Amino acid sequence: MKKSAWLMRQIECVLEVCFDNCQESRVETRFITSVQGSRVETRFITSVQGSRVETQFIASVQESRVETRFITSVQGSRVETRLITSVQGSRVKCIMQCSNCGASVLLGDKFCEECGISLTADGCEKCGAGIEAIDDEGFCNHCGFRREMREREQVEVIIDSHLAGISDRGLKHNRNEDFLTLKHLNGSQVNILVVCDGVSSSDQPDVAAQTAAESACLALATAWEKGENPESAMKSAFATALQCVCNIPCINSINSEYPSTTIVAALVQDRTATIGWLGDSRAYWISANDSQQLTKDDSWLREVVAAGEMTEAEARQSPHAHAITRWLGADATENNLPSIVHFTIPGSGYLLLCTDGLWNYAPEASQLAKIIQQTSNTDAIAISHSLVEFAYNCGGHDNITVAVLCL
Repeated sequence: MKKSAWLMRQIECVLEVCFDNCQESRVETRFITSVQGSRVETRFITSVQGSRVETQFIASVQESRVETRFITSVQGSRVETRLITSVQGSRVKCIMQCSNCGASVLLGDKFCEECGISLTADGCEKCGAGIEAIDDEGFCNHCGFRREMREREQVEVIIDSHLAGISDRGLKHNRNEDFLTLKHLNGSQVNILVVCDGVSSSDQPDVAAQTAAESACLALATAWEKGENPESAMKSAFATALQCVCNIPCINSINSEYPSTTIVAALVQDRTATIGWLGDSRAYWISANDSQQLTKDDSWLREVVAAGEMTEAEARQSPHAHAITRWLGADATENNLPSIVHFTIPGSGYLLLCTDGLWNYAPEASQLAKIIQQTSNTDAIAISHSLVEFAYNCGGHDNITVAVLCL
């Protein structure tokens, strides 16, 4: 039979089992497969004395999206699981639902971007209670056990009173996948800040973030000391960071992605800041009179809103709302040149680099300015603590990393 002819028919198989000793008892299982256009539906229906259990497997293909729905109905009660696979560029994303809040999550994600719950954690290490039993301070509400603080849960980097930063695990994630590096070049007025946010769906995101941040910082310093101009130094640093991330040993499989991370870096000399980035980690200039965001997110949300395809409110409801379109990783070698801006520092203020664990709660520069203005101590580390505390008070759903240069 030709495939084209088969696609036009409906195939129905009915299996009936009758029990000789009880004529009223009857089990009927029906397997129905139908193909209509781009949709394939298979139904498994079992009836036992009037009670009916029906499971449907529905697969549909629309443009670059394949959606498979698993629906089970028992006497009016319905359980539905949706597995959506979308192909965009070189990445294949499988979207499922968070069991805690119902938000869309990508297959392979370790945390829900909306509620912050771990998608892989086992919860309490002592009594086995679920992650929902762990309170904001890490104690299990069932047995009182608190796991030991892990390395990198909170890292403070203090160069001096003008340059400092914090990388914190937050309240919901079970590890810190962010990293930051800071450096002041001795004998000059040059400061370097690098912040990275490992891509949670990738393999070893924490290693990717640390590798990228450390290698980019070192490469920036080396290039500058060799006499390269700021833009050339930034490009060299990103190329070095990419190569180092690509060299991370990993096992690539259909269910995992190569180690990947976002990155934002700043090279500041005198009154000029050269800023490069890939992904959605941001740089801001914060001052009493002129606060502004200096970077533009490499994200699906920003791109569809900028193109007029959706309003921001509509885009935020999409399962792709938190998806980035550029990153550092072995699967992004064709689109790895950083965006670069040169910012002339107009006066006194603060250069802030941060991950989305902070700016998701205060995306506007004016909001961040208000938090900083309410901080009594103007040292860089005090401001960093104030910003991290703000994110904690808002829920601390993600890792939180801030780097501050007071100018």
